[in-house]
Amino acid sequence: MKKDTIHEIDEVLEYFSDFYASSIPKDKKGKERCIVNQSNPKKILFDIYIMIALLFTTVVVPLRLAFSEETEPIEWILIYAVIDISFLFDIIATFFTTYTDPITNMEVTSHKKIAMRYIKGGWLIFDILSIIPLD
Repeated sequence: MKKDTIHEIDEVLEYFSDFYASSIPKDKKGKERCIVNQSNPKKILFDIYIMIALLFTTVVVPLRLAFSEETEPIEWILIYAVIDISFLFDIIATFFTTYTDPITNMEVTSHKKIAMRYIKGGWLIFDILSIIPLD
């Protein structure tokens, strides 16, 4: 191989290693910001848990409303409270979770852009309304 070709390959590799190293956003002082990557395994597990909680809520709550006694046992009240708190944590986590821009196909790590997308997309209002207890 020519020396120029090796130099070009080194530059490309350096570019990509810098790209991945800089994918964790840092503040002005160089400290890593509190951002959760959307493909983080713990985030994915949490999302699966939220999906199970949503499925539970959509199936069990209407059945309990239709066929349960007038007073709820304390166990069901605690289950509903845990699910509501989980949904609250999901709302908070959404403000710190990256997303992929559909136009550029790049991961967005800016807090401001993440928050504005969540607020302007209408999901924040929907999520807040879903955790308000109606009892």
